Amino acid sequence: MGREVPFIVFVLSLILCLSPVYSWQHIIVDNYSSYPALAKFEDRYILIYSKYTKDGVNLFLRYSYDGFNWSDPVRITKFRGTDYQPYLLVDKYNTCWLVFTRKEENDVDYDIYLMKSEDCMNWSDPQPFIATHTHDWYPYIYQDSKGTYWMFFARNVFNEKGEITSAIFYSSSRDGIKWTEIKQITKAMGTVFPRMVEKEGKYFLFFSAFTGSWKDFARLNEHNLFEMVSNDGLSWSKAAKISEIPKGKFVLYLDAKLDENGTIWIAYTSDAVVNEEVYIFASKDGVRWSPPERITRNAEYIQSLENPFNFKCDQKALLIDRDKFIIAYSSAIYPTSPLFVAVGMPQIKDFSYIKAEFNVDMSPPQRKENVEVTEMNISKKREEIFENTSKEQRKPSKEKYGYIDILLISALIGAGIMFIVRRKRRL
Repeated sequence: MGREVPFIVFVLSLILCLSPVYSWQHIIVDNYSSYPALAKFEDRYILIYSKYTKDGVNLFLRYSYDGFNWSDPVRITKFRGTDYQPYLLVDKYNTCWLVFTRKEENDVDYDIYLMKSEDCMNWSDPQPFIATHTHDWYPYIYQDSKGTYWMFFARNVFNEKGEITSAIFYSSSRDGIKWTEIKQITKAMGTVFPRMVEKEGKYFLFFSAFTGSWKDFARLNEHNLFEMVSNDGLSWSKAAKISEIPKGKFVLYLDAKLDENGTIWIAYTSDAVVNEEVYIFASKDGVRWSPPERITRNAEYIQSLENPFNFKCDQKALLIDRDKFIIAYSSAIYPTSPLFVAVGMPQIKDFSYIKAEFNVDMSPPQRKENVEVTEMNISKKREEIFENTSKEQRKPSKEKYGYIDILLISALIGAGIMFIVRRKRRL
């Protein structure tokens, strides 16, 4: 496709291809791109992602028959703002559904939009799934074996301490047009990136949740991976933590799929080593999990540089086609921010590394304690803070005068005395 590849990106792709990473091959698909979504339609792999344009950030599409060679990009949204965080579903009727986050130019709201196609190439106009003053993001759409569609997404809310965080919400539909009332499924504790898998009549919900501390700078971005189980998609078990990472590290940007043998696979990003890397791990029963297998070799690439630097390697999508695994991921390597596709086959054989213990209460409270974060109630929150601050300032101080106060008072008294003395001399 005749585009220039910067030398540092060429070196990284050479390391990725030649390293003993179990035959994973990494291909640069595009530059200045992020937030990939993958699905298979008939005999083609469909890749949809966000890309910077002169108008803003829009969604583009490429397709491939083998995962290695990709078509030229086709622009599928034209919007003066930001269209990103797409997720692509090809349902059991071979209909394509595309859900994504849209942010208006010069606006603070994040809305969720939905598009539909019969061939994954020609798309309907985007229709709002949620277009309110709430901050809704990272949408995910899934269809179960009964044909029911499930929509999950993260929403910013205030927790019981008045802090802005996120919780996962969901809705369902029989036809993808009429949706049930939106309900909260996890408590407000930084839960994000929801993914669902149906296996043997049970629903498994996976997501990242904040496990760090706002008071500890080293743990400000600590997130772990959790799962919950349900028999109907409505009532959920307690959560189980299924990641093992050092304190202060994170597991984010996950995608989960079920292969034809009934094994659950999860690809994610973690900074547990030196730099952010892409990993994959698996479970045959949703309880016992394998150790993670590292897909990328960013640490080795960094060590090869004369002036080493860390870079982000985050958003990703996972596609499983029999014995072929395709993982699309974005990388913030300066200056091109390339979008990679990795094609290969995991070599995982141990499925007893972690056993899920469902003992973490993630259920939302019965009463509606989490107020959605909107531009209006953010302003209200600021007014409350200002009002409380003003009240505190109006209260008479009960503290004794401090050292600085005494100096200021002494200076004022001294200045007054000098003024009186000079006035008397003039008289």
